[in-house]
Amino acid sequence: MRLSGFSASVEDVAFTGGGPGSLHHDFGDDRVHHIEVEKVLSSASGTTYPRCLTYRRACPPEGCGGPWGYADFLAAITDLQQEQYEGLFDGIGGTFDPNNLDIGAINKHLTARELSAEVCGAATMVRRMSQTPVDPVAHNRLAWDREVEEGNEWSRPVGPEVIAKARAGQWSIVLIGYEPVDPTWFPPEIAGRDVLCLASGGGQQGPVLAAAGARVTVFDNSPRQLAQDEMVAAREGLDLRTVLGDARDLSPLPDASFDLVVHPVSNLFIPELAPVWRECHRVLRPGGTLLSGFLNPDVYLFDAESLEARGELMVRHRLPYSDLTHLEPAERERLWGLDAPVEYSHTLSEQLGGQIAAGFAITGFAEAPHHAEATAGWLSGYFATKAVKAGAGH
Repeated sequence: MRLSGFSASVEDVAFTGGGPGSLHHDFGDDRVHHIEVEKVLSSASGTTYPRCLTYRRACPPEGCGGPWGYADFLAAITDLQQEQYEGLFDGIGGTFDPNNLDIGAINKHLTARELSAEVCGAATMVRRMSQTPVDPVAHNRLAWDREVEEGNEWSRPVGPEVIAKARAGQWSIVLIGYEPVDPTWFPPEIAGRDVLCLASGGGQQGPVLAAAGARVTVFDNSPRQLAQDEMVAAREGLDLRTVLGDARDLSPLPDASFDLVVHPVSNLFIPELAPVWRECHRVLRPGGTLLSGFLNPDVYLFDAESLEARGELMVRHRLPYSDLTHLEPAERERLWGLDAPVEYSHTLSEQLGGQIAAGFAITGFAEAPHHAEATAGWLSGYFATKAVKAGAGH
């Protein structure tokens, strides 16, 4: 079998017993397919080849923006009453059902060697052909919405008793694991301050600070995480607003509009950090403070299965690490499922150096063991920083 436009056949590159391969189709939309040949069978008499046996789901249709827009596209087609989704089907022929493909039509195309984008993306030629998600915003938005549904501990809202104590001046929040932030890292008086809780949805830090008297904005990539903050605010009558978006782009927020940015451990779900630090610097007032928590990148050195199943620290990965570049889809699916949040390690140059490059002075540093990993007995799993924007006496 030879694919039109390619100089090697599937037999040349895949039937050699060397394991799964990849097909990079449409460099503009960056569609990457992972192909695994599980078994080579003798041809059946009277059957035309190549032949599609089954499929998992349709690929992104032409005109929806490729795989990085597919998750948003699938969410959008379930709610076409919303104004922003008007005309969504105009570029793809009027209809789309991701779970309904015509295998007969696919095999006609295969017989004629007319491998269209739809066929390349949708057909499982042997058993499995899946696309690598490449957009962390779309993928992790849906993934964290599912985490909320499944009761992830960082999505469980604080109760009325926590809010009552905060209103009485007895409050604390976390940046790293279960460690309360050093009280000296906060402004002397939090009441009346404008606070941005960045990538901090889940109904935890934001409501506590609002109950302590701050004017709080919670900015997060997950609608369901933000809904937890909105629920607590409505229940307790708190001054809190929510904004949905990507932490690398805080354009909905004006320049110099906050006194404090609280950014707990979350940038492991963001592929690049320089834009995050620049945006934090932009929205802070002169003399404002950025409090950040992040993972020690060294925790990504270790094989996840050995660590999680047996508590063994087996060095496996070179850094920097990403779930998408260091693990095959089959392993990701086996460990956590392909719909789990995608993680990225970041160097200390990105974390600390990035804050300094954005214009911050780092004036505080803390570390803590990971709250739920076997690495806790060997190294710090988390770091936290206090950084200040120059001005107003600093």
